[in-house]
Amino acid sequence: MIDIICCFNDISDKTNWDGQKKGFKKCGSRRLSHVDQFIVLYHSIKKNWSFDYTIYLCHSLPISNKTHNRLKNLDIKLVQVESPDPQNYPYLLRSNSWRIKTQGTHKLYLDIDMVALKNPEFDLSMDFSVMPCNSNEYNGEGNLRSVIGLFKENTRNLKIKNNILTDMWANKMSVDEYRSGCYLPHFNGGAILMKNSLSEEFGKMWWDNFSFLINKWQRGKKSQTPLLFSDGITILNMTEDYTIFNLGFNYFDGNSKFDMPTKDFTNNKNSISLYHYVQYHLLHERFGEYFEVLNEETK
Repeated sequence: MIDIICCFNDISDKTNWDGQKKGFKKCGSRRLSHVDQFIVLYHSIKKNWSFDYTIYLCHSLPISNKTHNRLKNLDIKLVQVESPDPQNYPYLLRSNSWRIKTQGTHKLYLDIDMVALKNPEFDLSMDFSVMPCNSNEYNGEGNLRSVIGLFKENTRNLKIKNNILTDMWANKMSVDEYRSGCYLPHFNGGAILMKNSLSEEFGKMWWDNFSFLINKWQRGKKSQTPLLFSDGITILNMTEDYTIFNLGFNYFDGNSKFDMPTKDFTNNKNSISLYHYVQYHLLHERFGEYFEVLNEETK
């Protein structure tokens, strides 16, 4: 059984659950709160995924009665956890959510801004499964040596490459070629599959690496660099037994060189099992049926 782990807090939709300031997400004209996003993800999982799973929803701040009422009839386990550093990062509960005690053989961490589509296939023999970003180019913040210095000695010769996913979709690069190429592991942390037996160690080591990197950049800058690299640093330092999700899982559809180009969605949509709408372009046109559940709540 796979334990699906999601995180949210019952806070303003102008503040992402991990505490980073971002523009709000919306579907059509509707602004999507964090509980809206989770409810859409929940119902899409229930509709489309058929493997054995339990859904855990973790939060660190109190939940309003209104939100409790929206969640009470869902088939989930609601768990309150604390941020490892609640004073500075009250919303950043990812690492502690991975460490909660569950019964499954694996944990699948998912961001809430997702729509589950066709049933996915996983390689459960591997310690971790992740998805690289389209580019692992370092975006110039801080000192790259601070990132490289956290890797084990034999993994410091890491490569930079653009168009990683573009090449994979075009069959110009295989998973084996990606892994053997020793590329700087800029993973999309919105989905991580891990063996449950490793989740306690992973959560602790991830926070140690994140804390090290965050101290290399001023806290006030709200740099995403520590978040972008802590996943890959921790996984590569823990094990060599990791793999890449099938390409349609955690499909990150954005507008920058770090993402799949928006135009590729039309060609790839039948292969997508998990859509990650970090931005909100065309959500209503593409997935309006999944967001109808939010309108049904008000009837």
